[in-house]
Amino acid sequence: MARRISTATLKRLLRRLRHRRGSGAPALPDDIPHRKSVVITMCTMIAIVLWFTLSLGEHYTILVEIDTQVTNLQQDTVLTRLPPKTVQARLSGTGTALFGVRFNPPILSIDASEDIVNVRNSVPLPNGITADEFYPQSFGLHKDERITRFVPVRSTVVFEPDEAFDFFTAPTIFPDSVRVEGARSIVSEIKDWPTQTVVRRGIKDSVGVLVPLTDSLPGLVVKSPAIVTVSNRVHEYTQGERVLTVASTELPTINQAVELDPPSVVVRYRVPLDQYEAAREAEDFYATVSYQAIRIDTTGRVLPEIHLPTELLLRQVEVHPRALKYFVYIGDE
Repeated sequence: MARRISTATLKRLLRRLRHRRGSGAPALPDDIPHRKSVVITMCTMIAIVLWFTLSLGEHYTILVEIDTQVTNLQQDTVLTRLPPKTVQARLSGTGTALFGVRFNPPILSIDASEDIVNVRNSVPLPNGITADEFYPQSFGLHKDERITRFVPVRSTVVFEPDEAFDFFTAPTIFPDSVRVEGARSIVSEIKDWPTQTVVRRGIKDSVGVLVPLTDSLPGLVVKSPAIVTVSNRVHEYTQGERVLTVASTELPTINQAVELDPPSVVVRYRVPLDQYEAAREAEDFYATVSYQAIRIDTTGRVLPEIHLPTELLLRQVEVHPRALKYFVYIGDE
């Protein structure tokens, strides 16, 4: 017997159906996009691995730098010219074999007992790799007897004193010589060994600096020590002045005389502050003109000779006037 559905019930069913159609399809799970990105990434990695694996099996040619190493050098022998630090090689082989060479290249062992190095015969190559070309293909070794000398150290240090200070002596170097070992043809020509250039300004007291020696002839000459000390002492200076009567010397007879015009000179100088009074009173601070200088003169003027006290540190000595006129009196015979 058929079941009857009321009109009210039928309306309710229609409303529910329209509601479901308006809401659309059921929602997807939240992790579906993430799963898609993981799948894409894995597929990409697998493709790269497959491409890389297939590529390593193919044949390639690459250019590599091969380091050199000197071996078997006798104790009494030294190189006068350094061999190449590296050689270039054009290598062929599978990608797998060349991959290892690229990151772990072989080393060219240079046998120093030989005069000519054949690069092709000296470079060990792994299995599966052939060398198409080397540059250079060969080179000579230049050798000489090993000797040792001591040469003086030459300072290139620049000390600049403050305005009111000055140096009197040259800088001291310790040690003042350096031991040099190398080929006879090189070491025998070395006159001195310079320091590196260092500049110190505004010095007002004793100064000392550690200075490396220049790194010239690296690999050919061994020097010791590699560092020296360069030092000096400044003095605080002041301006001094003395008027000196010029004496005539070496007159041939007691009857002869020389008159100088002017008869005295003004001597200006710089002197350490603590020696100022000593310079003003020193008896061995005088001026002379020798008769020999007058006899050979052709200009009518002579230069006075200033005798400075040896125990005083006088600098920048200036004489005014620089030249003197003279008159020679022969006298009665």
